[in-house]
Amino acid sequence: MWKFYKYGRLESEGDYKGGEREGVWKEYYGDGDLEREGNYKGGEKVGLWKYYHVDGELEREGNYKGGAKDGLWKYYNDAGTLKWEENYK
Repeated sequence: MWKFYKYGRLESEGDYKGGEREGVWKEYYGDGDLEREGNYKGGEKVGLWKYYHVDGELEREGNYKGGAKDGLWKYYNDAGTLKWEENYK
């Protein structure tokens, strides 16, 4: 399924199963650049997710389990340099 902003650019893409988000999903900023990407299972975020700054540099990345952050997450500045890490349980 594709969802578009009212002015025609792609906003998000992914599939549904049983009315819930399922599998790989990608969401985009209004200018068309990738904002985030990751997986859903039964409508909940699972596995590795990546979020990007407006300029395309990686902003943060980490895993979800049952819709909640799980394990080591890494956060980056605008230049792509690691700022800090957090461990979620």
